[in-house]
Amino acid sequence: VIPLPAAWQSMGDSQSVMQTLLCSALSAPFHSWQLLAYVRRLRTRLDALQPDIVHSNGMKAHLIGAWSKPADTRLIWHVHDYVGRRRLGRRLLRAVSSRATAAVAVSRSVAADLQRSLPRLRVVTVANFVDARHFCPGEAAGVLLDEQAGLLPAATDVVRLGLVATYA
Repeated sequence: VIPLPAAWQSMGDSQSVMQTLLCSALSAPFHSWQLLAYVRRLRTRLDALQPDIVHSNGMKAHLIGAWSKPADTRLIWHVHDYVGRRRLGRRLLRAVSSRATAAVAVSRSVAADLQRSLPRLRVVTVANFVDARHFCPGEAAGVLLDEQAGLLPAATDVVRLGLVATYA
């Protein structure tokens, strides 16, 4: 594990574009060296591992993967986000998209957006899913779920919905 420098962990373009650009412009001179050092460390590690494929998840990881991967290593982007809605991210990904072999989109909607944004990139849709038969806690687990969520036990006719996700 090579942790991303703390200053770059929270940096992204999911905020307003102007706020992102302003924050990036103000902080870049102070934090660029950290990112460059991180990319160098990751590239050294990848050179030593000699992987066939680098599989990245998330906008920053796609960029860092493109900058870090060895020349003969394939890069697969696992795309969860609508790239077209992110001006800065879309432009940065477009600039390095020739280094990616393909992208896996988590839905047809994300795939269509990605194809519009990066038309030369090969995009394949592989939907995220959970095998509900295997991971279903069953009726008896309702009280346990309520406890885990810090709720008072609900009536037996309550429907409980869960979502495993990252909110940006």
